[in-house]
Amino acid sequence: MGNRRYVRRCTGIGFVTNNINLVGNGANTNGIRPLDLATEYTTATGAAGVNLKVTAPVSPDLTQTYNSMLLSGGSTYTIGSSAGGKTATVTSGAIYSAAGAANTITGE
Repeated sequence: MGNRRYVRRCTGIGFVTNNINLVGNGANTNGIRPLDLATEYTTATGAAGVNLKVTAPVSPDLTQTYNSMLLSGGSTYTIGSSAGGKTATVTSGAIYSAAGAANTITGE
């Protein structure tokens, strides 16, 4: 049989992460895997450093930093709903607009 690697097939939308074991490379049995949509994303726009999932229109009136943003279902993320140069920053991930209805990021 030798040294075989098996790829787990996954479907859906979202981001991936690499399971890293700081003890040693031999223990990295999972490799790259999708983020769990139920436990590794949040819809709470007030939480910093998270993987944000936007599935409905939101208008957080604050400057915020996210790890990643996943927009789906024809959602709109409005940066700052009142005056004063608010920003939304994505630090280590990306912004993903899922297929289907158009998703929008806009600013006030």
